Amino acid sequence: MRLMLRVQVAMVRPSILAFVFSLLCSNAGLALASEIGPVALPAVVTSEAAALTDGEHSMPVGRRAFESGKLRVDFGAYFQPGYEYRRDSAFNLDDYDSFAINNARLKGSSALEFRPDWTGRFNLDLDVSTGVFLSKNIYASIAWRDSRFAVDIGQMKVPFLMYDMIPDQGRQIIPGLPLNKLGLGRDRGIRVRGDVPVSGGQLRYWAGIFHGEGPSVLRNVDNRYVYAGRVVWSPRGNAHDAESDLEGGDLRGTLGFSTMYTPSLASMELGPDSRFLEEARGAIEGTLKFHGFSLRAEGLYGSVRPGPLTKGFSRYAVWGGAGYVLPWFQAIPIEPAIRIAQFDFDTSHDGFVAQPGSAAVYGASDSSAQRRLDVGVNLYLSGRKLFVNLAWRRVQFLEGQIYDVGGGPLIGDQFTAYLNLALP
Repeated sequence: MRLMLRVQVAMVRPSILAFVFSLLCSNAGLALASEIGPVALPAVVTSEAAALTDGEHSMPVGRRAFESGKLRVDFGAYFQPGYEYRRDSAFNLDDYDSFAINNARLKGSSALEFRPDWTGRFNLDLDVSTGVFLSKNIYASIAWRDSRFAVDIGQMKVPFLMYDMIPDQGRQIIPGLPLNKLGLGRDRGIRVRGDVPVSGGQLRYWAGIFHGEGPSVLRNVDNRYVYAGRVVWSPRGNAHDAESDLEGGDLRGTLGFSTMYTPSLASMELGPDSRFLEEARGAIEGTLKFHGFSLRAEGLYGSVRPGPLTKGFSRYAVWGGAGYVLPWFQAIPIEPAIRIAQFDFDTSHDGFVAQPGSAAVYGASDSSAQRRLDVGVNLYLSGRKLFVNLAWRRVQFLEGQIYDVGGGPLIGDQFTAYLNLALP
């Protein structure tokens, strides 16, 4: 009996234990915090403005915040269920029509002011969209003076590419783009960041060193690292990373730059041709918001140096989006939105692959440059905590086999309907 219990405990995922442990520590910490100092704020805060910036983005999300003395605990969740329909094409008759979960997250964090102007923090973000607990963010932070300077260590987002840093619940069109492959996602390492007020504006910065192996990989397999950094300047104060402008207001904007370098790319996200090669990427970004209108754009260029058995090549991506919260619907704000992207992960390929042992070639859409157009509309039932997103997508290949045998699109158009729900 004892052996069986030990085996069952060992089989429990560490991420589940971590999440339960953090909640138990939260309750225990609240009792302990009553001895640290008097209660400074109400015990429970449920407004969107109560959410703390977690270093990933500066957009309020659904969270419940407990405060007692110098201790603060936040936890919450968001869920994005939906339905996807795609027209069949002669090229691909196996297109799918299905219910889908774009994202499902459980989030938790705790913060304790241990010295004047100094705060320690633990952040936990679990992805449950696949039916199991997968660790996304799990890191500790030490911050000085409201995060003017902070150090994070653990698993977190690598600070590169604006598109990759925008949270899913902050997008105007929920179905994502493959551009996240050009970003670096989450990885284990150390990162410094800060928000600094400068001349009436705000300067945000991030810089870090990471394994380059991707999330949940325990060791740095190739003993090489990824170096990344991002700087964003907001001339008129804080402009959070949500794409829409539900808050309205006068003209605001941001201008930023991000870069990365690795002597050996370990990730397989961009195919085997890129692995273990030296690579550098740079990206320029900008946003504008004005009385419900929002606009953003970003361009990226990457250069991969040749290896012993492979030639060098480059990659690029350009994307932009816009939306407008219509002023005539106050009870339920409605926002039409559009997004367009063009990218090529490997410019040395032309969309065709030679058949071994013959002169015949066949189309390989995975190695083709692509253009994607998304048009959608959002119905904000309760701000960003509860909204419906309807979208249409057209995919166009720019090289290789561009059309199917009947002259139609290679990949059928896609129609999606998603609900975003953030709790509490």
